[in-house]
Amino acid sequence: MSYARLDPKEDLGALDYEEDTTRGHTMQIEQARDWLANFEQQFGRKAVFYSGNLVKETLHGPDDFLSAHKLWLPQYSSHPVLPPQWKECWLWQYCDGPATNRSGGPHSVPGITGGGLDCNHYSGLDAELVSSWSA
Repeated sequence: MSYARLDPKEDLGALDYEEDTTRGHTMQIEQARDWLANFEQQFGRKAVFYSGNLVKETLHGPDDFLSAHKLWLPQYSSHPVLPPQWKECWLWQYCDGPATNRSGGPHSVPGITGGGLDCNHYSGLDAELVSSWSA
């Protein structure tokens, strides 16, 4: 695996663990663990784990290795529903539309038109997000 273009001090490393319906091949959970372990070995820090339904359907009990990673949860509903292994998500991605209209959440982004805008929510302060970005 090559991560030659990743700046270890600035860039977010994340594994996108979702069902791949376009190519018909979805990464297995063991492959996800291997990728995350390899990333940590190469950079000395953990990558973020981006997953929603697939991790909920794949894991049937606690997983200390995976749950030690920050979870970026795509959950397109009015509130996040966590996999049982996590107590919180680092980022929550939600769809900004009538079904998930959150009070105070962003409803448009300058320069972006059309519907189906994905938004992300962080529960802490902006400075905390910045300091946790590549930590």
